[in-house]
Amino acid sequence: MKCVRYINCCKHIRCSHCCKNRRWCCPCTYLYALFNVPYFKLIFLLTLVAMVSITHVCKNIPFSPLYRKYNQENDVLHVVQELNEGRLNRSMQYFQKLDNKTSQDFYRQRSSTVSDIVVCIVTISRTRNTAKTGYLIQTAAAIDQILKQDQFFPKTSLFVCNVDKQPNLHSDAVMLQNYMPYVQKNGSNFWNKNFPVVNVSLHHKIVSRGQEIADYTFCLNATYSFGSPYVLVLEDDVVPYKNIFEVLHYMLKQHNLRKPYQNIDGMTSRRQFSFLKLYYPERWQGYANEADRVIELISVGALGGGVIFSLFSLLIHIRRSNVSYKATFFYYCIFSAITIFVAAMYGRQNVIDLRRISPVLFKFGSTPACCTPAMFYSSHIIPNLVTYLLQHSDINKDLAMYDFIVKSSIPGYLIEPNLFRHIGMYTSLQDSYKTPYDFVFMDT
Repeated sequence: MKCVRYINCCKHIRCSHCCKNRRWCCPCTYLYALFNVPYFKLIFLLTLVAMVSITHVCKNIPFSPLYRKYNQENDVLHVVQELNEGRLNRSMQYFQKLDNKTSQDFYRQRSSTVSDIVVCIVTISRTRNTAKTGYLIQTAAAIDQILKQDQFFPKTSLFVCNVDKQPNLHSDAVMLQNYMPYVQKNGSNFWNKNFPVVNVSLHHKIVSRGQEIADYTFCLNATYSFGSPYVLVLEDDVVPYKNIFEVLHYMLKQHNLRKPYQNIDGMTSRRQFSFLKLYYPERWQGYANEADRVIELISVGALGGGVIFSLFSLLIHIRRSNVSYKATFFYYCIFSAITIFVAAMYGRQNVIDLRRISPVLFKFGSTPACCTPAMFYSSHIIPNLVTYLLQHSDINKDLAMYDFIVKSSIPGYLIEPNLFRHIGMYTSLQDSYKTPYDFVFMDT
């Protein structure tokens, strides 16, 4: 007997032939079966609400895929300028309340012994009319406050490395000399020590890039001279998160990057590393068509689907119902799909921020080539790294560093999420402004 599709399918009647073969007459009956799955209508409603709600919410969340579509660049620029002004005002108030003599004595005492970490802020004045940006003041205020309260590295020291050709014209750096140590590449320094300047021929086709390498290597040599096992080199437009030293302490211990220890055979052993990269641009941290990012998104969906299904089970007492395993798996797949959609709309940059709950959740992986705003070095590699950078001054600093770790077989690593925010919308290298979408940070 043949199926009478157009007469009986919409009434959900199966013909004898179809019944014998255990299949429905037409696709319409599949929908009928689907809508008769227990709680499907409720799940369908929740899915619609989730999709509409997350779309409405994410259009106002920085770094979400929808943020650029719903916010004009001029409006975002105004927001970024207001945020920067607020940070600058708070930083100025911090230094105004700080006793300069007490602060200088604090660092003088710290630098009298070998420090756990030497923090160096590399700075140069901006050439345009950007005096009100105050990037250096914001960076110094944030790291100074965190450093003086830190218990994980109690002997950490700090100095500002002013590489300006006319250091006394860098007004922000001059102001900070009243509160913390400083080293001027073309002038004096806090300790009246001799920090030699290496004069070499620079081969980069862009003069500012070549000069950047010369300035950076000078500051690296200056930090190395203090004999600390670790060096944290910062550019003058990054603001740290408050738990930076807690996370660093955990990473060094967890991944055996700390001081050498004795194994059973009496041999000294530790995991070699060149540097830890503490910042990577947010615009490149999103979900993409790359194997690791796709797997990560699926993993987020699997985890989120399980959590939502567990909550759903508790709310509707699904275990008391006679629900088949197929229906249970169907629920789980739907909730996982919802989670993947929400994560994709929310943006990976914001999803990985959930890892900040504990240092245990931070991701530790191989380093990409790009970017050096915040670098944590193992001091023993600095002499060879400086030599390599000067010998390969024809390429950008970050690319030369990546080549160095590849050729030396001493790996570098990246920590995610970032331990610093990059606030420098204006760059001194290109003497221009970057897109404001990358600098909307509501929590700094």
